[in-house]
Amino acid sequence: MVCAYEKRDRVLVQILPREVDCADLYSLSNEVHLLREDLATWPHRLVDLRNLNKVDVNWNDLYSEHRAVAPFPSNFKAALLVTTDLQMGFARLYQKLNVNPGVNIEVFTDEAIAFEWFRQEEALSA
Repeated sequence: MVCAYEKRDRVLVQILPREVDCADLYSLSNEVHLLREDLATWPHRLVDLRNLNKVDVNWNDLYSEHRAVAPFPSNFKAALLVTTDLQMGFARLYQKLNVNPGVNIEVFTDEAIAFEWFRQEEALSA
């Protein structure tokens, strides 16, 4: 899987490819784990699912991948950006499987609204 990464407004943006399978999920987890090792504070994350049109995973794949994730160095928000019903279903399932209380996952259909959600915390702490 080729997952593109970029940093935008202090947010780590991950752009997923058109197809994702179980091996891709494990690869993505490993990539994120390597990024995490270099950071004292984990940035908010936007996962862009808008290219995704095929998901070849099952409940056990998602559940196992989620359970294998190590703790993050800090709390953060994760926005899942979708446009289709398939993407929405995948995002909602992933959201429901979140067992880490330090990760706040929300699903958005509008990128600007997702970035506004990230900024809300900054406005409250200022």
